[in-house]
Amino acid sequence: MSLLVKKFGRAVSMMLLAILIFSCEDPGNIGLNLDGTNGVVETIYHEAVLPSSVVQFDPRSTLRSPSIQVGKYTDANFGVTSAKSFSRLNLTSLIPDMDESAEFDEFVMEVGFQALYGATPGDGDQVNLYLHQLTEELDTAGTYTRLSELPYNPTPLGTWTFEPSILDTLQTDSVYVIPLDPAIGLDLFNKLKAADPIFEDNANFNAFFKGVAWIGDPTNQSIYYLNTSTFRIKIKYKEVNSSGEDVERSYDLNSSGYRFFNLDADRAGTPLDGISADNSDFFTSDNFQYAQLGNLVALKIDFSTFYDITDTLENLVINSAEIQIGTLETYDENKAPPPIMQVFFTDVNNTWPIKTADGAEFVQLQQEGVPAGAYGFEEDISLRIDEETEGIASYNIPLSSFLQQLHSGRFDDEDTPLEPETTIYLYPETDVLFPEQLFSISGSQQYIVHKDSIRLKIHYTIPSSNAGNN
Repeated sequence: MSLLVKKFGRAVSMMLLAILIFSCEDPGNIGLNLDGTNGVVETIYHEAVLPSSVVQFDPRSTLRSPSIQVGKYTDANFGVTSAKSFSRLNLTSLIPDMDESAEFDEFVMEVGFQALYGATPGDGDQVNLYLHQLTEELDTAGTYTRLSELPYNPTPLGTWTFEPSILDTLQTDSVYVIPLDPAIGLDLFNKLKAADPIFEDNANFNAFFKGVAWIGDPTNQSIYYLNTSTFRIKIKYKEVNSSGEDVERSYDLNSSGYRFFNLDADRAGTPLDGISADNSDFFTSDNFQYAQLGNLVALKIDFSTFYDITDTLENLVINSAEIQIGTLETYDENKAPPPIMQVFFTDVNNTWPIKTADGAEFVQLQQEGVPAGAYGFEEDISLRIDEETEGIASYNIPLSSFLQQLHSGRFDDEDTPLEPETTIYLYPETDVLFPEQLFSISGSQQYIVHKDSIRLKIHYTIPSSNAGNN
């Protein structure tokens, strides 16, 4: 193609863009209302169902998770999902210089309730959660995934019984105090008073005490998220201070950064029965697609249909384009879909996530207007809820700028090999350095969508074949 022809093509494109800016109101969801039979340009709206599947990613590390989650919930489509959490304990101060009068008082745990996912609790419904002592030390250099567990003493250190309420801000702002086994507390106190070496550093202490496990009750109907910032185990004691006054003191232990959670699902008899955690495509038999974040079950979409629509068109200007996912199937109050998602490009091996060549970012859909090959401006896909019909929700992925660049060959570069493959995952935000610390992996959120509700909607403009014939 000569330079003159290239410049002419660009000039036509710029003219079309100028016309688009001053166009009339669109008759449908997206696009323009132009007369394609008599005008200089012809506007076309195209909508197509996109091929899709479900993929469960291979198990990832949940070490250094920000959450403590415990319990289980049952769902007809996703089966029984259960959670357990395991943690080392941190010493929070040096060995105190105790007076000889110091006496053990009590051994307690402090913890706060943060959120739940599952069944709506009824008035007066009580939940039991158990804290156990590990019998095997957590290896700080080990690899722990959502399928990993550590053995623990079957007799609980303590039981937390409470009535969860997601609408009670007083409850979510409160710190609960739960009595723990006083015999174990007394033994720790005596060692602390004697300045035992187990209190010299975290390594010594965890070699002795091993750590703790949060275990749910078989009757649990939700997964409960606990506030890690308020979690404390306290060895309380009393002593006489230098002024001869009786004072109460405590030595605190908290949950260290070395913790992980187990999150598993029994899908027998559900639409996802038979799915494998190996990044392979899974095709359901009921015309629905399913996503469950904590268990790494993601929606995969192929929008190569775009090429079928536009490959033979020249001087194409995309006015508006999006992938609409939904309407989502109805969901319970406490099983809401994730509020924010992102778009990750994948390869023929269904890899997730894939980093850029420099390893600094993930290969994701960027915000509208970001040039091809630029990363770090990821597009957030918000859950769109129809205010007039509560519960009607969808995800809408804006693609106008991306598809225009794709059609123009802007991604035909060795640094951007994935985007032209047009295969994506819809999944929440994660982090390049510590993906296990983000809610995308630790959350239990889920959604369901009919396969025919996953659609590419594109409105584009081309030079009219009738132009100049009137």
